[in-house]
Amino acid sequence: MGIGGGIILNPILFLYFEGRTGGADSVHVALGTSLAVSAFTTISSTMGHAFRRRWRPNAIPFLLLGVLCTSYLGPLLAVQLHGSTLKRLFALLLLAASYQLVRGNPTSQNLAPRNSPWLLLAIGAMAGLVGTLLGVAGGIVMVPLMISVMRYPEKVTAGTSSAVGIAVALLGAGGYILHGWGETGLPQEYWGYLHPSTVLWLAVGSVPGAQLGAYLNRKWSGRTFRILFAIVLVLVALKLVFLG
Repeated sequence: MGIGGGIILNPILFLYFEGRTGGADSVHVALGTSLAVSAFTTISSTMGHAFRRRWRPNAIPFLLLGVLCTSYLGPLLAVQLHGSTLKRLFALLLLAASYQLVRGNPTSQNLAPRNSPWLLLAIGAMAGLVGTLLGVAGGIVMVPLMISVMRYPEKVTAGTSSAVGIAVALLGAGGYILHGWGETGLPQEYWGYLHPSTVLWLAVGSVPGAQLGAYLNRKWSGRTFRILFAIVLVLVALKLVFLG
C-alpha cells in the first residue's frame, strides 16, 4: 500500500515495549524502532514497484525536498509529548486518512494529473513532519493526497510513496536515536529510542513481505486498493482509542 507498515506495526510495538524500557516512555521506543523497520520495508517495496514501473519518478525529488524541510521536527516534538497523547494523535490521523480514501475524489477522475512542484513540496513536508512524529514512513499522508490532490492513479501512488518513505524512515529513526541517547532508565542495549535487535528480527519478515505487497498491488483494482486501505486504518484507530 506504500505506507511502510507502521500503521500495523506501531500498535503491536506499543504493547511489546511496555515494561521493557526501564523508566523511559515505551511509546517513544516503539515509534523509533518502527521507523527503522520501515526503512527496510520501504527499500524492498520500492524495488518491487520500480521493477513493475508502478511509480512516478518525476514527483519524487519534490516530495523528498519537502520531507527534508520538516523531518527533523517530528522526533523533536514527539519526545515532548506523553505516549498516550501520541497514540490518540495517531488514531485521529488514521481516521482522517480513511475518510478521504473512502470518499475519493470523483470530480477529478477524468481530469489529468496535476504537475505542480509546490503541491508536491507541501505534501512531502506534511509527510516528513507527520511521519517522523508518529513513527510511520509518511505513506498515510502521501497516498491519500496524491490520489485526491495530485489526481495520480492509484497504481503509481504506492511505489512513489515507498520511495519517499525511505528518507522519512531513515531521518525519523535517526532523530529518535539522537533525542533518546543518554535517556535515564533505558537499558544499555538500546540506541536512544530504538531497539536494534527488534529492528533486525522484524526486518527479516518485512523485506519479503514488502515484495509480496508490491506484487498484490498490481493485481488489485484502484477501488479495492482504497477500500482495503481505509478498513485497515479504521480498525487500527479503533484499537488505539478503545484498548489503548
